[in-house]
Amino acid sequence: MRKPRIISLLPAATEIVCALGMEKRLVGRSHECDYPPTVANLPACCSAGIDDSRSAADIHQQVVDHLQQALSLFHVDLETIKKLRPTHLVTQDQCAVCAVPLETVQDALCDLNQRNVQVVSVHPFDLEGVLQSVHDIGAALEMPFRAEDLVTRMRARMNAVYARSHELKTIPKVVCLEWTEPMMSAGHWTPELVALAGGYDQLGRVGKNAPAITAEELSEADPDVLVLMPCGFSIARAREEAERLAEKPFWRELKAVRQGRVYVVDGGTYFNRPGPRLTDSLEIMAEILHPEDFNFGFSKKAWQKV
Repeated sequence: MRKPRIISLLPAATEIVCALGMEKRLVGRSHECDYPPTVANLPACCSAGIDDSRSAADIHQQVVDHLQQALSLFHVDLETIKKLRPTHLVTQDQCAVCAVPLETVQDALCDLNQRNVQVVSVHPFDLEGVLQSVHDIGAALEMPFRAEDLVTRMRARMNAVYARSHELKTIPKVVCLEWTEPMMSAGHWTPELVALAGGYDQLGRVGKNAPAITAEELSEADPDVLVLMPCGFSIARAREEAERLAEKPFWRELKAVRQGRVYVVDGGTYFNRPGPRLTDSLEIMAEILHPEDFNFGFSKKAWQKV
């Protein structure tokens, strides 16, 4: 096997590659790959086609406009990829909004006439899919035993949280918002994380894209705990969106608001990223839902009460 020269266009995949001990074989990354911090030294091979510094409402409108015009949300840097001479290129075919989709990568390689590059595309829609992504990337890089070891360690941490949470007497009702304007309840693996952490996700759908919800649906659910995790947003930006929500007429009537159980998390680092740190996300969720029973020592940079 040739020594791999890996380009990862998915932050979660970059984390998986590094967790498998292959960081030195990375030669390129996406514009969003930021962990471990040393990958920031690698050249970025793509960029966003929208301005993600705007509010959630503005970003959503940009996405809608791009999709209606059949425009890609990402620009792939063909010249950089050509210069890096990759043997493997990791991407995803789960969400055209979250990262560079498989079709865009395939088109780029055809333009470059680089058909000998092995494209590894992952498609995690739930927790098992995330673990399968580890196996798929490990197999492509001929590191199946390292992948199995990583999956085993991830499962052990998940099982440890569940072993404690399923014995708790209280199961709070939870709503997680993956976007705020329009409001979207978190889907995919997030409802599973809530369940493992000892909660009941009222509006999320396992393995499905985040469903849009109305103010009436949120008010009717009236959760005990409300967690804001806008996709790709830091805690600071999530707090800004919480402040905008707080101006809505329905907000102060919510039980979670009245009882002071509204939280923001670093979604861009943890919950929105289907890689090894979903185990951290589970432990963060356990701390939020059951602070008297769980304390993993996460800093307030990971989650905060609003």
